[in-house]
Amino acid sequence: MKKIADYKHKFVGRKTNVEGVCRVRVFLDEATSKYVAVCTHLAENRYKACSYQSLVPILKQVKQDTLAAANDDDIVWIDHSPFDVGPEYGKHRLGVVKNLDQPCPDWRHVGTTDLKSLTGLEFKELA
Repeated sequence: MKKIADYKHKFVGRKTNVEGVCRVRVFLDEATSKYVAVCTHLAENRYKACSYQSLVPILKQVKQDTLAAANDDDIVWIDHSPFDVGPEYGKHRLGVVKNLDQPCPDWRHVGTTDLKSLTGLEFKELA
């Protein structure tokens, strides 16, 4: 996997109107032309600034800005909350997000060991 983007993305929480920032990384598997886009919640945000309600608009903006030429089926979206970001301090939380255009996107929690089979990335590549 080749990292093709790594930046901080500013946003405003949908319910809280609190400004925040998340880390976005985009990886490309050149052999398959598949992308993995990871949105990582950051400890510098105020509590719940990057939440379920604000994540989907963030991912849509990333698609528009960074992956406009990619087909939706060629992108795996990962929501990542590191161990130092609440509310469950001490453990990483990962979720695969699908169907961003639906009123209620699919959100499936996955373990760190499942990440490799789903994306081709080792968890340590996200840390």
